[in-house]
Amino acid sequence: MKLNPVFKNEVKLGSRTMKSSWLVFGYNLILIIVSMSVLYGMIEPAHYGYSVDFSGMVSLYVVMTYLEFAMILLIIPAITAGSIAGERERQTLDMLLATKMKPYSIVLGKLESSLSSVLMLAVSSLPVLSIVFIYGGVGILELIKFVIILCVSAVFIGSIGIFFSAWARRVTTATILSYLTLILFLVGTFAIEKGIYSMAEMKVMALSGDVQATVGNMIFLLLLNPAVTFYGLISAQVGSSYAVAELCASFGVTAEGGIFEWWVLLSMALQLLFSIVFLYLAGRRINPLK
Repeated sequence: MKLNPVFKNEVKLGSRTMKSSWLVFGYNLILIIVSMSVLYGMIEPAHYGYSVDFSGMVSLYVVMTYLEFAMILLIIPAITAGSIAGERERQTLDMLLATKMKPYSIVLGKLESSLSSVLMLAVSSLPVLSIVFIYGGVGILELIKFVIILCVSAVFIGSIGIFFSAWARRVTTATILSYLTLILFLVGTFAIEKGIYSMAEMKVMALSGDVQATVGNMIFLLLLNPAVTFYGLISAQVGSSYAVAELCASFGVTAEGGIFEWWVLLSMALQLLFSIVFLYLAGRRINPLK
């Protein structure tokens, strides 16, 4: 299989520095410290003659997965925001565009490079996550699903970073815009839902009716929120299959069947669709013919 030249070059450059090694080391060190702290809290009662509740291993899995997801949210924008803007600052973008590669191949190569970092971090953390296999509660299938949703989230977040990297002239500007947009998807969607629900409650109170306040179809805005998608999957893995339904109910929406039943898959598909749009716009931006 022929590798993307940009991806191949980025991997070669990355292997010549200690940056990747330190990233993996720091990433797994944080996971180990947190996991050992939680594990020690679980077995500490045994020192005083009490029984150990090994069902808490599921809680350990939840803590570690959310920690990994949070670190991905912090790392990916920083990596992708400088992918194209960095080339522009170093005045090497024109040389790259002068090759036979199409602009969209350059954009995909930059995305593949960032995803390789995510995959490397996810795979390197598997031994730490496998601690939960010792006492059961989580199987290999759940672990595979976790890696898949982590990669999908990385594609979505990475495409945002590359989009702003293509449009901004400075790495700093691209990084700030990437993080602000990510915050908009993570926090802004909830703020919008809360605002609409508050206005609906005020309207119901003014009419003095028995109608339930609801945000209606605006609840589907949360499909673009990677945190909600991740929350739905992890909650379903640990036995709370109605987590998304309960979240929707807090905004006055009865989540039954249809889209709500396939929320996680539809959310992942929609985020991948938006990723394609972001990458297309990024490729169009750096296309010298445009």
